[in-house]
Amino acid sequence: MSVCIGELRKDFVSITACRNLPDQEIDRILREARFDLGMAINRFYSKTASAFGNPPAKSRRPPQPAGPFSPASSSSSSASPFPSASASSPLPREAVSWCSVDPKSRRVIPYPDNVQDLLEAAYKSGDPRAAAVPYLCAHGQFTVCVASMQQHNGKGGYREVRRVTLPAARRSNPIQNPPPSPPASRSPPAGESDDLYRQCLNTVQFAIERANRIRSNPTAPPTWDVEDRNTAVRRVFEEMLDVFAADEQCQAKYGGSPGVWRQLSNCRNPPRYFANDRNSGIYQRKLLSMMGLRNLVADGFTVYSGLHAKRFASNGAVYSPGTGVHLMEAVTGNVVDLDTVVLRVDKATLSLVNADRARDGQPMFPSEEVFGGSWEAKAMAVNQAAPLLRCFNEMFSLSETEQAQRRTWVPESASFQVPAASSHTDRGNHPVWQYRKGHVNTFHANVPCVDDVVGSLLLAPWYAAKAYCLIKLKRSEQSLDDFFERGIDDTCFNAKWKSLDLYVSELEQEGTVRKQLEKLVADNQAEFNAIYDLDEERHQQKAEVAALHRLVMEQSLVGRLGDGSVVGITRGMIEKWVEDPATDF
Repeated sequence: MSVCIGELRKDFVSITACRNLPDQEIDRILREARFDLGMAINRFYSKTASAFGNPPAKSRRPPQPAGPFSPASSSSSSASPFPSASASSPLPREAVSWCSVDPKSRRVIPYPDNVQDLLEAAYKSGDPRAAAVPYLCAHGQFTVCVASMQQHNGKGGYREVRRVTLPAARRSNPIQNPPPSPPASRSPPAGESDDLYRQCLNTVQFAIERANRIRSNPTAPPTWDVEDRNTAVRRVFEEMLDVFAADEQCQAKYGGSPGVWRQLSNCRNPPRYFANDRNSGIYQRKLLSMMGLRNLVADGFTVYSGLHAKRFASNGAVYSPGTGVHLMEAVTGNVVDLDTVVLRVDKATLSLVNADRARDGQPMFPSEEVFGGSWEAKAMAVNQAAPLLRCFNEMFSLSETEQAQRRTWVPESASFQVPAASSHTDRGNHPVWQYRKGHVNTFHANVPCVDDVVGSLLLAPWYAAKAYCLIKLKRSEQSLDDFFERGIDDTCFNAKWKSLDLYVSELEQEGTVRKQLEKLVADNQAEFNAIYDLDEERHQQKAEVAALHRLVMEQSLVGRLGDGSVVGITRGMIEKWVEDPATDF
């Protein structure tokens, strides 16, 4: 085995804590997953869940708390609308590992624990697209952009970043608690399936074009003409829900049973739920997420129009009943984030602040509580919020009177008293506010990332249908299990959109020249690891080009270009990619 495979094996054991598994078995799992660590871990848990009930619940990092936007932090004691699990069948907990992917060797490299904590906090923040996490290591200074899931080196180069989710399956006793029969399948007959998926993709493409028009000019009055073309898309969503509910691996992996979908399948609208609500569980939240996305196919534009009319106000009191946030909560059970976290008071932030103060010879804050109540924290929050507020006001050309009505004027950090909020009823009344409840302590700007709102309401449902149809038509190498795992996020709607945006982007990249070359390197790691060990970079590049060109010729490989045409991969293309692995053709 090469050194790279040995390190992959060590990473696999570290994350799964499965130290009693023979090395030969681990190597077999890695080979089947094409040496993709995330895929290998997911396959391992899928197999152990079906064979042994509970996979190892041990993780090198503790489960992360709910994000600050999660209403679960303020309503964790509310009654669940779902059947609760018995004491002997606890709901699964979620462990997460953040990794970067070497663009040439395709080796998956986990981040250090402190960087993982920062990345997970940014991922669960109110505005993940604005999150950029600095990362300093022996190789230099890097920035990890959570929005694009890329690590940038400051010289124009980047590499892929992955968030690997490791859910522990729930053990069930089929003798003591036999599962009820699932609802009758609404899948079309085999001969009609492909026609349905193609019809759905045509409608999806039409809707995405309309949504992107709105996205390119969000201040203009939105228009929509897709209402009468939704039949195929809705049928695809019904099939998607039935397939997920009937999948025994999904039930074991996420801790659910067919009885949950049996109760929900007769409901047009999902009941209200909260991201990371421990009373529901991953399986139930994924079902509810797909139900909400299904309903946004018909109601997404109406919700968006109501929000747009009120300039995306986060205070629910400004909306009439049945419009805006009230309508979204009714048809999805959840709401999109209409404010932005500008400062999160946690251990990571306190550590950075105290490090800066120590360098300046200033006294350090003894605790998060003291820092969160300090003048310095409030000044930092106001300074972070000011450019967001100013940009929003300029985008919508709001006058001073309109800014006062919308609560988006730019406060002076020296004199502004940051008010406190403790529930959804007292948010959105000020340009900047502090939310404190339980362990959550965050500062918010009273404006959203408008691009995220458009994506969550007008693009996410169509992207979900598109990914499902591409997989069913076998235009993708991905499986439905992978789609349910990585494509359907069970947290807030901003995260749902982000996950689907990234997932569909990956599907669309399949078969491109760049992906074909990356796959060649991943499938021939031993040969390329020896090349990467050469002393001089010019010798590395020359040997890498020669090896890739030989493999391309042996396999007669072709790749897809940006315009959709398929061509043979030439030596010139290989040389460009070796020079810059981020090159697109």
